[in-house]
Amino acid sequence: MLLKQLSERVRSFPLLFAGPFLLMAIPALSVYLHTGGQTTVMGFSSDLSLIGTLTLLSVVPAYLVSVMVYMYRVSSAALESLRSLAPPAVVTAAAERIEHPPMAAYLAVPLGIFVGLQQNTHAVYAMMDGIAASLMDLWVIFGNCILWVGVTVLITWRLPISLAFKRLGSALAFDVYQMHQVRPLPLLATKDVLVIAGAMALMPLQALDAEFRWVNYQAGLAVGLPAAVVFFLLPIWGLRSNIKALRSTRLAQLESQLASTDREHIRELEALSAHIDRIRSMSNLPIDIRLAMRLIGYAVIAPLAWVGAALVEGLVEQVGF
Repeated sequence: MLLKQLSERVRSFPLLFAGPFLLMAIPALSVYLHTGGQTTVMGFSSDLSLIGTLTLLSVVPAYLVSVMVYMYRVSSAALESLRSLAPPAVVTAAAERIEHPPMAAYLAVPLGIFVGLQQNTHAVYAMMDGIAASLMDLWVIFGNCILWVGVTVLITWRLPISLAFKRLGSALAFDVYQMHQVRPLPLLATKDVLVIAGAMALMPLQALDAEFRWVNYQAGLAVGLPAAVVFFLLPIWGLRSNIKALRSTRLAQLESQLASTDREHIRELEALSAHIDRIRSMSNLPIDIRLAMRLIGYAVIAPLAWVGAALVEGLVEQVGF
């Protein structure tokens, strides 16, 4: 698999980012200089808006390639750390999903191209009506298709992995008193959320002109927020049912022991009762819920902060400060 080869040959994150970035940025700069940034069908409101879009179309694909290699590494490491706790067949299935995406994932490329074109239907229709597109127009449309191919490839690759780790979590055999054994699973889910939050934080690059345009954020939020929630919940949901079952089993053992304990043995009764209360108070989710909510919030706060700054700057310019 390409990700495995990249992971083995390129260890530095900046190098992983630099290659795809230069592949997008150098042609974008060349086209911009050649055309003077002139567009005929895209209708950018300002030169800064065009520059911001070109920056986004260079940065996001490079970011997506980099984080896919990163997530390949951390997914493999998480699976390896949980290997001794899970049935071999479940581990093998999860490894297969990491190494080889299902055939359905290859539909991500035409799907990404479709989404990229759909976001620029006004330009596509204008060209179909006979309006000649400039080279700059064509590059922006092409770059947007590349960006969305990256997004759809990432999602269709990570979704089967999340489902595989959900099955893994439900099959883990661990001690309910040693939750640290299964910590790699929620940590992996957290990293998936942070990856999506990072991509969404780049969306306001389109607002270098400090003008808020909802269309710049609509598709990213519509895809990013559900993906963040799904990728966070899936891996830990199987683990949740597993922990719940282990707690129920342990509670049944303790309650049976309590029922058979001589009522004159106060100290033993108190110890058992306190221990039963402790097991009952354990969470079925091996993660801090407040932390989880903050992580999901990061996927929204970052782009909204940029949008707010753009709105304030635009307002200041309008009133003439």
